[in-house]
Amino acid sequence: MDKATVQARRDAVGYEPKPLIKRCSTCTHFASDIVIPKWMIGNPGREAEFAAGRIAGNEANLRCTLLGFAVKRTAVCAAWTEQE
Repeated sequence: MDKATVQARRDAVGYEPKPLIKRCSTCTHFASDIVIPKWMIGNPGREAEFAAGRIAGNEANLRCTLLGFAVKRTAVCAAWTEQE
């Protein structure tokens, strides 16, 4: 099949290679904090690497900024709005 035929078939069925899934983590009202992992606390070398951004932190305090309650990344509610 040529590319035009493949694209036409994809368009006919509404194929989305990267669909936007409605969930709290993709909402404009979602917020969270990145905190230092507990195993790094007390280790000056690792704490410095975390502060410099070379080591990833843990995501904590997941919340809805619209209504102020705790959320899960994969949940969704009626107030969901797409991020810009």
